[in-house]
Amino acid sequence: MSRWILRLGHLGFLALILWGFVARFGYTYGWGDQDEVLPVVLHRLDPDLLGADWFVTLYSEAFGVREVFIRILTWLGGWLSLPVAVALLYGLVFLALAHLLWRWTATLFGSSEVAYGTTALTLWGTLTFTLGGNRLAYSMLVPEMPAVALALLGLLAYVRGRWLLAAIPLGLACWLHPLVGLQVGGLLGLLTLLTSSHPPLHRLLYALAFGAVALAVAAPVLWPLWLTQQAWRAPVSAESLFYILVQFRNPHHYLAFAFPALQWGKFTLLVLFALLARSLQPRPPGDTFMRNFLLLSALLWIFSLVSVDLLGWLPVARMQWFKLSLFAPPLLTGYGVFWLWNTLPEAFARLLRWRGWAIGAFLLGTGLWIWTGIRHADPFWQRRLAWQGPHDPHFADLARWARTQTEAEAVFAVPPFESRWRTAARRATVVTFQAFPYLDRAMVDWYERIQALTRIGEPPIGGYRLEPMLTRSYHALQEAEWLELAQRYGIRYIVRQRHREMSLLRFPVAYENPDWVAYRIPSPSPLEGRSGWLGYRKTTPAPP
Repeated sequence: MSRWILRLGHLGFLALILWGFVARFGYTYGWGDQDEVLPVVLHRLDPDLLGADWFVTLYSEAFGVREVFIRILTWLGGWLSLPVAVALLYGLVFLALAHLLWRWTATLFGSSEVAYGTTALTLWGTLTFTLGGNRLAYSMLVPEMPAVALALLGLLAYVRGRWLLAAIPLGLACWLHPLVGLQVGGLLGLLTLLTSSHPPLHRLLYALAFGAVALAVAAPVLWPLWLTQQAWRAPVSAESLFYILVQFRNPHHYLAFAFPALQWGKFTLLVLFALLARSLQPRPPGDTFMRNFLLLSALLWIFSLVSVDLLGWLPVARMQWFKLSLFAPPLLTGYGVFWLWNTLPEAFARLLRWRGWAIGAFLLGTGLWIWTGIRHADPFWQRRLAWQGPHDPHFADLARWARTQTEAEAVFAVPPFESRWRTAARRATVVTFQAFPYLDRAMVDWYERIQALTRIGEPPIGGYRLEPMLTRSYHALQEAEWLELAQRYGIRYIVRQRHREMSLLRFPVAYENPDWVAYRIPSPSPLEGRSGWLGYRKTTPAPP
């Protein structure tokens, strides 16, 4: 009976963690990183949707890094409505990730209570104390979350001494997010080679066996990805690709010198706190592993900083070694929780070990979710349970008009940072800054499209700092420029924000509300539409 009470309590704890996470960070659907996934899923569920969209059709021509994740969502979307399928999968993935994080830290610190505190503080408090803008969990379902859960499963098996078994979930993590599986697998392989107590030859054989199993499991995805990358090689210099991928699109993931000072400060503060806690208490059972894991991670970060920031090596940049920092907060936070647990009076510690709390945790966790469902119309939850990005009724009206009153094959031009459009309006657009293809030729095509809609040149550093410049330049385009773009990309409608318009266009207004206006280009010519990279192919113009 007590075992079932503990299991119910653990389930209640996980529900409480999820509730607290959503209360703080919210839950979103259909924008941000999901602009790289959901439009493709919508097209596969209904081929009449988004068939004219360049980014969506790219996935019918190439095996992309999100392919397996897209297929899972497509399968679920065939049984349930897509928002419900995504929300259900998000909840399951989050609960699995929190459970595995608890089991991993319980093994390393030798205490379930320390693991509960570490898991809660990590996911509620120190989630953003990382480098490179990486997180263990997000407010929306992205491929990285299930991949991180699989990586935690591999880390759990490794610290329990089942090092060869650990390679299997790490190989599976590559199916969903190749970088997560390759990075954690590579790090554990190096740990096996450098820190094992076995003779050098045995260490080498163990590391090779570990790598062979992980790569064999990952091969069904890594092999077609490698072949696709070779087939989509761009006839431009590595310096140009480095600029597009690293400096223009994602400096906040690749360039250590581009990380915000606050990010460096929070991570440094957490490291200093962990060092102080570690010096004041007995060492936890997994101290040696954690020390080696963090030190080797730091060496890889330094290697990345020198190779990418100083030397501009594209192959090293593609690996995003700073992503390993997302596993540092639970370890660093855990040292503080472990110290606190060892300084508690025995009577209080005995109270925390009392199994009766499990019933309370279960009732509290499930009760809070029931209360949230009842209060979902409350403004607090309206802001956090945002299905189409930030609560914006005027954008929702615009998207509804486009979805119901325009041609299914119509191509829209929208502000580059408007990542909600494809999923909300279910209409094609020329390009968005968020939906980025990780194939060389397609990256060049993406960059050319961004430049065509903004004409901003080549700023030395980009990322989300470009938003004001791109938005301003997009709204400054005039009629002649739009007509040329319509010829080039088949644009039928132009969407602009009223308060950002620098001059009104003389095209007919197809739709307007207090925040948004959509212009219709009256007489599109037959197009020479793009064929990916080398030119343009004939396409059927939109009906007048």
